[in-house]
Amino acid sequence: MLLPTDLVVWNNKLRLEDKDIVGPEIAGLGELAHNDVTILHRIVVTPYAFSTFLDENNLSQQIKHLLGSINHDRHDSIYQVAKYIRKIITHATISSTIFEPIFSYMEQLDFKSVTLCAYYFKDGKLVGSGLWNGLHGESVLVEHIRIAYAHLFSPEYLGKHTIHHNNHDTFSACLLVAPEIPFSLTGTIATAGKEKGEFEIEAHSMVKFRYNKHSNALTHGQIFEGGNKFALTPSDIKQLLTYAHASEKAFYLPQVLYWGKYGRDFLVTKILPPSEMTTYNDTYHSLIQNVTVHPGVTIGRLRVIDDKSKSGIISNDEIIMVKKLDKSMLDAVKKAKGLIIEEDPHPEIVHILRNFGIPIVIKKNDRFLYSTGDVISLNATTGEIKRGSMLVS
Repeated sequence: MLLPTDLVVWNNKLRLEDKDIVGPEIAGLGELAHNDVTILHRIVVTPYAFSTFLDENNLSQQIKHLLGSINHDRHDSIYQVAKYIRKIITHATISSTIFEPIFSYMEQLDFKSVTLCAYYFKDGKLVGSGLWNGLHGESVLVEHIRIAYAHLFSPEYLGKHTIHHNNHDTFSACLLVAPEIPFSLTGTIATAGKEKGEFEIEAHSMVKFRYNKHSNALTHGQIFEGGNKFALTPSDIKQLLTYAHASEKAFYLPQVLYWGKYGRDFLVTKILPPSEMTTYNDTYHSLIQNVTVHPGVTIGRLRVIDDKSKSGIISNDEIIMVKKLDKSMLDAVKKAKGLIIEEDPHPEIVHILRNFGIPIVIKKNDRFLYSTGDVISLNATTGEIKRGSMLVS
């Protein structure tokens, strides 16, 4: 289990009991590593490093005073305060206790470019994330660590999650530094299939297999349009099945493991429950039950995209709703403030969407009370969609 002195660690050091510190997804991967599953090697800059960074630069007290100076009667006050907080963070010093182990681990990763992913928590609950791709060199990485920390205090987060001088210390940040590996193949392993006692193994856009745990045999195979039936060899399937059994042993509850193939190795890159749908009661009867693709909270005008208008320009200030999402629309929707999808997208598209860093849900209720132009609040963390600014932080 992580100690307060663990500022920078490999992700395979983490255990499931660290989930209240780094979140269940990151801790889950560490738990898999302890169950003989090969995971993508990442550097974890823990929330303890974030606290150390603030303390060593005397930022916590400064941030408290600045947040207390916000004048809520002035529209631009929150933007001015957010701008100043981000400035003092991006000009602060990252001590050797943080950057030296990062540099040491970077040499062991031995890849030219890395991705930095930030996970933001409030009281141990994930409230948002950020992603920075294509980072080359140690100095560039350190600069983006400051940027990632500063992003927590953007106007978006100050407004959405009610960070103020009395509760800002309940917010934390965990960073992941991952090598950008050119996987030859990606896919998923679901430890709960359509039928009871099944595993499902899929190579994205290629093939899908079902495996019955009781009969120890493959029961179904499917070749996708344009796919390759030889994408996964019997040896590959056997390896992925060992990962499925290990996940079941480690977590008991169903999970979906995302993997990438690099050379002959299958590296698990992410683990998530198959469904994060939760039922909530709403007195205004305007709640829509949904499945979270990526958590987060946002407010904006809704634009409903139909087949005729799906090629139109999408504004950064709009929340987009589409019936069916295909690959041709990804570049457009990534510019939106949030995304609501009516039909389940392909798992490969879901995997891509999670890297966009915007709140995204799959709508699971036929009733939808809003139309283009309405201002709505999308809370993809709790599963709420409401009219106006009625967010649950």
